[in-house]
Amino acid sequence: MRYLPALSFLLLLSGCLLHPLDCSRFRNGKFKSTLKGHPYFVERYGSFQTEYLVGAKDSMLMTFTVDWLNDYTYTLHPTPATLKKYPKIKPGEMVTVQIIHTTPNSYTVRAERSIWERAYVEEFTKTE
Repeated sequence: MRYLPALSFLLLLSGCLLHPLDCSRFRNGKFKSTLKGHPYFVERYGSFQTEYLVGAKDSMLMTFTVDWLNDYTYTLHPTPATLKKYPKIKPGEMVTVQIIHTTPNSYTVRAERSIWERAYVEEFTKTE
């Protein structure tokens, strides 16, 4: 009886390892989320990603190059245009994004950047 929690954990872990996330349908396309109560859009095609926030006082448009590290992790590097438009972003900075959950029409990410105090978790819905 005292081994039941450990056994349950091992079974859960093995189930996760046997059924890895299928992130292929989220490598390219248009996705939507919300940021500070406003629509937030991501368009990702090949090695290029555009992000934009609509309707907020501080609406923004940023572009990044995308480097996939594996099936569920990628890095975002700001383009020269983004660095010029947003001087607080320094050359060489990057965001590491890991897809941690998927549904047929959405995915949840955990994103980290070296200057952020903590990682953030966000869900995106595929719109196209």
